[in-house]
Amino acid sequence: MRRAVLAMIALAVVVVVALAAWLLGEGPRRPRPEGWKAPWAELPLIKEGEWAVDALKRGVVQGEFFHATDGLAHCVVKHGGAEGAVVKLELLVETEHGVTHFEYVEAEPRADLPEGLVSCITRRLEEALPLPTPGLPDGTRWRLEVSFLVPPAADLPKVPWWKRWLPRPGPSGGNHVG
Repeated sequence: MRRAVLAMIALAVVVVVALAAWLLGEGPRRPRPEGWKAPWAELPLIKEGEWAVDALKRGVVQGEFFHATDGLAHCVVKHGGAEGAVVKLELLVETEHGVTHFEYVEAEPRADLPEGLVSCITRRLEEALPLPTPGLPDGTRWRLEVSFLVPPAADLPKVPWWKRWLPRPGPSGGNHVG
């Protein structure tokens, strides 16, 4: 009887540890299919100073970053130590089925930042909810350059502890761009 109880406790501990690792883990970034970069390589890389004056592009980028705020805060809290660092991002933006989203986010490699921070940032941006953009035809693509400034932890929005450690993407109010 005692052996069975110990075995059940050990099994419960293994399940809890595995569940925690799954929920708290970052996981690999979204896989890139063969030749994924070819259609994007043909497009010009639009510098931040050029696309930021276009209300539609600026609205899409702001909306996507807004949707990713909790996930980005999670990255900074989890990896920390990079306050004030600037990460150059290349946003590969696409419109499909009336919505626009970051299809891929590429980042400048940075060995001086905490391990996992840059990949966490790119992953969270790729997971952001698509924005309805009825004014854009399907197949519209942009390559946008943006500088992401890692905020100090004190400037992050107050997030309940359960959301800080277990971020859940989901609809939020519905920004409408376009």
